[in-house]
Amino acid sequence: LEAFQAVGEAGRDLPDDADASTLIRAALKRLGKDLTR
Repeated sequence: LEAFQAVGEAGRDLPDDADASTLIRAALKRLGKDLTR
């Protein structure tokens, strides 16, 4: 569930035409920040 939330939040920050790999990378970066907190 957290991963889906991270993808959704990352998707809001990215332009609509961003590709899937960009979205996943942004989501992983966001998840990584959560994990290191």
